[in-house]
Amino acid sequence: FAIVIGMAILVSGLVSLTLTPMLCSRFLSPPAAHAEEGALARVLERGFAAMLWAYERALGWVLRHARITIGVTLTTIALTGVLFYVVHKGFFPIEDTGLIVGGSETAEDTSYGGMVEKQLKVDAVIRANPYVVAYNMEVGVGGSRMGINSGDLYIQLKPRNQRPPVSEVIQQLRREVAAVAGVNVFLNPVQNLNIGARPSKSLYQYTLQAGNLDDLFRFTPLVDAEIRKLPGLQDISSDLQIKSPQAILDIDQQKAATLGVTAEQIRTTLYNSFGSRQVATIYTASNDYAVILELGPAYQENAEALSKTFVRSAAGQLVPLATVATVTQGAGPLTVNHQGQLPAVTISFNLAPGVALGDAINRIQDMERRLVFPPTITAGFSGTAQVFQQSLQGQGW
Repeated sequence: FAIVIGMAILVSGLVSLTLTPMLCSRFLSPPAAHAEEGALARVLERGFAAMLWAYERALGWVLRHARITIGVTLTTIALTGVLFYVVHKGFFPIEDTGLIVGGSETAEDTSYGGMVEKQLKVDAVIRANPYVVAYNMEVGVGGSRMGINSGDLYIQLKPRNQRPPVSEVIQQLRREVAAVAGVNVFLNPVQNLNIGARPSKSLYQYTLQAGNLDDLFRFTPLVDAEIRKLPGLQDISSDLQIKSPQAILDIDQQKAATLGVTAEQIRTTLYNSFGSRQVATIYTASNDYAVILELGPAYQENAEALSKTFVRSAAGQLVPLATVATVTQGAGPLTVNHQGQLPAVTISFNLAPGVALGDAINRIQDMERRLVFPPTITAGFSGTAQVFQQSLQGQGW
């Protein structure tokens, strides 16, 4: 839009100095040929004459003081350049749509039942807020949720004339849910205009990419810790989850072959026990329901249930899983995200009240210069923050 306005002014200046004088010489008649008619015409002419007199006086003063005029002009240009770098820069203003979307996150070793329990505590806090009309909560994998240790929140507020601005409501809710131990809650106002990026719990994203997973997993926590020290940022979250408890099953292939058990049979038994295999569908007059095969919830709470699992061999006999396999406990990544075909970790953040996006980006870039990045890792902003950077690159011209 700024380019359009600038080009329009340049074209208008060119027309004013070339085409307009020529047209005046061809189409305008001498003033004597125009007879004033009516009081309105006389009033307008007096007004035009007064503006012309004032313009002539101002133009005469400017031309008599050429040095002052040139000095003011150069000073204005210089101040414009200085202000371009000094002024706080933002991007899209935050809209108050009356809707809030959020996410919740807890420790990586939290089970689905444990996450539901913590989510219900957050539910009680939001339910008690006087500005909330309705809300919905979800737990488990899906949407912006990367694992069963995370959830989503969708909140509808009262009409604008019955509550403070959405930013103040978010700050109030943030203070209230902070009292819930063991869970982090991230809240963002829903915007009509969004710029695509990977799903995250906050509005702005900073992404690290690497071809080597070990370098990425080792260096990202250092960057995350440095960003958390920066002033003006809040709701800082990372989608790096590499401490998820894992049960590693090591099959003794020789013993399994002796008992007539294959790796595929073991895999099928485990999926039937702990997966989500649909074995039937129940149809009713108004809906249909999937029938999922699984173990009872009491046998899914820890890895000890694997020792009670039996595998049916090719001969039809039930073989204890512990006979043909050993189980070890370990930790590993819950998810490995990618961007541009490379493994990536995204650190998302929101801005504290009164902080401009340009200031936050400058602080993160200063952090990049202080922290020496390995050559295998590339970092940059994503989504809205990335488009904001691109818009500034050509703004000087």
